[in-house]
Amino acid sequence: MPDSMVLINLILLAFLTGGGLALSGLFLQSVFFNSLADPYLLGVCGGSSLGYVAVNLLPIASSPMLSFTGSLLGSFGAILVLFIVIRQAQSSSRGGRIVLAGVVFNSLCFGVVLTLMTLAPHKIQTSYMNIMTGHIDFLNWPVLTLVALFYGIIFYVAYKRSRVLDVLSLGEERAQILGVATKKEQMFWLGMTSLLVAVSVATCGMIGFLGLIVPNLIRMITKANSEVLMQRGFIWGGIYLVVCLMLSQLSAHLLAPKAIPISVIATFLGAPLYLLIMIRGRYV
Repeated sequence: MPDSMVLINLILLAFLTGGGLALSGLFLQSVFFNSLADPYLLGVCGGSSLGYVAVNLLPIASSPMLSFTGSLLGSFGAILVLFIVIRQAQSSSRGGRIVLAGVVFNSLCFGVVLTLMTLAPHKIQTSYMNIMTGHIDFLNWPVLTLVALFYGIIFYVAYKRSRVLDVLSLGEERAQILGVATKKEQMFWLGMTSLLVAVSVATCGMIGFLGLIVPNLIRMITKANSEVLMQRGFIWGGIYLVVCLMLSQLSAHLLAPKAIPISVIATFLGAPLYLLIMIRGRYV
């Protein structure tokens, strides 16, 4: 296959994944009314990666569907932990407890994944390391088409319910006053987040900071409702990860045969941007 077609494949996958991660961050920040909410920080990515590694250690032939199933079960587990925290914590301390619970759960998942990697056969440890550090590799075109269709359906369903997300972003108490069934809606949006993170981890591994930085950056630049935030978030998130991909590809040429992982580049770019947002005072 020509190199140009491979590059187009990688760019499309990076754009879709970046857009999906930006949406997942937007959903979590609105549901938890906390701009620190992020699928990486809250342990959703960690749970998803744990599920991915666990199912691929089973004595059966691995497949993209098996990897996605494991990632989905792991992300659902992380979401369940977060939902329990929501139900148990007092509203005054809920934001801090959610972040703390996510960090603890994420650390636990990392510990388990590293243990499984240590026990795994040496020949598959590299593939597991790619999951931990993030990677964007060529997907055959039918699989990429399914991934694009998946992201498109998720975006369409979420976009149609964006007004509910606007109400949730006002806070749980206000949402209840306005007649929103908050518990049901929280589960819906958390479920959407699980799906987005699962397909992201199954195809590209763990990529941090994107779900945190992109929604906050858009809010810093402009005030908009969730409908506009979803549109811009998906596009900006996609562009952000494509830039990270290009920088990672550049490092592969300069440092061959080594390369800087895409998640490391995403963090290097995202950390200064988020510090800027904090200095500007646009955080919860």
